[in-house]
Amino acid sequence: MAHEIEIRDGNACMMYAGETPWHKLGTKVEKEVTAAAAIKLAGLDWECEKREIFIRGRNEVDGIPVVGSKIDGKFGVVRTDDEKVLGVVGASYNIIQNHECFDFLDSIVGEGQALYHTAGSLFGGTRIFITLKLPEDSVVGGDTIQRYVLLATSHDGSMALTARMTGVRVVCANTLAVAVGEQSQQCISIRHTQSYKDKVSEARRVLGLADLYYKHMEREFNKMLDATMRESDLSRFVNTLFPDTKKGEDGKAKASAGATKKRDRIRELARSGSGNDAVAGTRWAAFNAVTEFVTHERTSNVSPGKTKEEVSFDSMMFGSGRQLEQRAFDLLKVK
Repeated sequence: MAHEIEIRDGNACMMYAGETPWHKLGTKVEKEVTAAAAIKLAGLDWECEKREIFIRGRNEVDGIPVVGSKIDGKFGVVRTDDEKVLGVVGASYNIIQNHECFDFLDSIVGEGQALYHTAGSLFGGTRIFITLKLPEDSVVGGDTIQRYVLLATSHDGSMALTARMTGVRVVCANTLAVAVGEQSQQCISIRHTQSYKDKVSEARRVLGLADLYYKHMEREFNKMLDATMRESDLSRFVNTLFPDTKKGEDGKAKASAGATKKRDRIRELARSGSGNDAVAGTRWAAFNAVTEFVTHERTSNVSPGKTKEEVSFDSMMFGSGRQLEQRAFDLLKVK
């Protein structure tokens, strides 16, 4: 898998503490750092501004195009240090600067208490992400799941400011991002038409329940670990996860070739995927199979201007990949 980290002036716009990422890019620090250090180490110490947009006129003067009419209600989001246009937005769009994202997390955790694990710029600067590592880890059987708070937002109008809990299963370095019952509201989303400051108290309340969320998640995953899953159960699970959608010659629904391939791969990963040897035959192994598939193997349709790796990352963290993990969790959760 290639990386999707923005490269500026030959430098990767990312900082990280601890283990080196698979792409081996970014600035490594020995331990988590404060906001002031993270924003510089990650190359996020820049701002954007909204500017009016004009069409190019039909005529030229001395070879220079004449500016035509202004496009009403549309503005370009421009990075001020290099004049790069990051997106086109409407009049009500409110820019949330990078430093305000760090301020937002600081205000939730407590000023001066937030320590940053990773931060970076993705997709050419159109999206940024920040993670805080919480001090305690969760344990499911022999698996360690590190606890994080993830914040992400965009500068092109494609994403609200979003903060939520996410875990990483260390044995496979795969992301576990699921809602767990009553704790499904452990997320805050702020549209760019609002001031982030108006939502700080609500965000502090929601994300302040992080410890409760992770304890609940740990209990649910340990229930999966204790629940036996026979081969017939596994087959029913994958058939439900990837249902029959293709019509056969007899008019009856059957699995497409793609669905069949995915079913077979999930079954294989449930038996022998990373870290699953000791837990094979349980619902936890089946869930691990899905998260490993989403993180490392699943392919997504690539839209113009994006790479396969960029689309896969976006899907895994925010889109259909995360939704697939959620469906798997809902199917495997012990009632």
